[in-house]
Amino acid sequence: MLARESQIYGYASGVTLGRGIAQYTVPHDDVPAENDTPITDNFAITESWYTSAPTEISIKQGHLRAVAHASEVRCKVNNIGDSTPLEPVAMSLASARIYVRIDTFSDEELTERISSVNLVSATASAQCLTTDIIEEDPDAKEGYVRIYPAQTNDSGVINIANKKVKVPAGWHRVFISISCQGVVTYSYANVYWGFTEDNRDDIAVAYRNDSYESRFFANGFCLGTRSDNYVMAMRTEDGMRFIMENNGIGFDFSKSGIRTRAKGKNWLPLPLLIYKASYAFQSSNNTYQLNSTQGLMTVNDDVLQVTRTAKGLITLAFKESWKADIGEISAKNLLVNVNAHHQTMNARIESISTSAIEVAITSGASLDDANFDIVIYYLPS
Repeated sequence: MLARESQIYGYASGVTLGRGIAQYTVPHDDVPAENDTPITDNFAITESWYTSAPTEISIKQGHLRAVAHASEVRCKVNNIGDSTPLEPVAMSLASARIYVRIDTFSDEELTERISSVNLVSATASAQCLTTDIIEEDPDAKEGYVRIYPAQTNDSGVINIANKKVKVPAGWHRVFISISCQGVVTYSYANVYWGFTEDNRDDIAVAYRNDSYESRFFANGFCLGTRSDNYVMAMRTEDGMRFIMENNGIGFDFSKSGIRTRAKGKNWLPLPLLIYKASYAFQSSNNTYQLNSTQGLMTVNDDVLQVTRTAKGLITLAFKESWKADIGEISAKNLLVNVNAHHQTMNARIESISTSAIEVAITSGASLDDANFDIVIYYLPS
């Protein structure tokens, strides 16, 4: 068994978004609202790559961190025991979130997403403490200030190496989603990815693609990676057989003919072209002869002889050798097409037996003679 080497994306490959910081701080009240924009972003940190089979994605290296700080809130009250502020007050809060995910698409343009799986995440949220402190208002001769202390939460530096997830076959790309929001001046939310103060490595992911497997038997061999991705050749009681399949599309060659499979559907036989010829009517002796060997296709160069049984009625007898080369022939396993050369005439199949095909050529409602082409397909059972 030979496994493909792991491929690594985002590490030492020129990808600059494999590390970074996103910081948001709630500005002072005098900052215009249009300049106060919390951070919500989503971006790729790798190029896309393709695997023909489901595969396992793992993080080779990297770190995440999320920090949220809710600033202190103060409100004026008349007395120490008052719970109702003299003025409306907003409680401060902050949230920081960062997710690393792998998206899988069915197309190279990455327009049809078929899977989205989170690899790792780091989150932190904070809200000013509900346990309050009462003290005298230093800015007024009377009244008190109720203080809601600040709170800071930190996810800490999270080592995300060796995190693994399985994804389906398709085009893959690693994305980062971040959200940094806050309420009340000086609250802040920060996220960090790919590095700390002591470690500045990009986030890197790795995957292991299909494994090649070779098996040799007394009567053949099989090369492949799974039940729908293989090449096999073997000798059976009926002769040699060769099968190849990839992602539900395949061919099966044997003495019985050729079968095909499309997108995981059932195996279906292909019609085999066994005879193609053109015949010309000889008015001098009222017979039909092979018009030309050009374009002739037949089994073992056997040309079917034509007998004119009546005006416009022709019988083509099968060769005895065809039974050995093809098998039993009948209306059940033949597709036959005939075409008269004359524009005002038509050709049709009157009957198909195990020994011959009878063709009728008509001009209007009457039988007539004319040159014609015939094509015969065999449907293996």
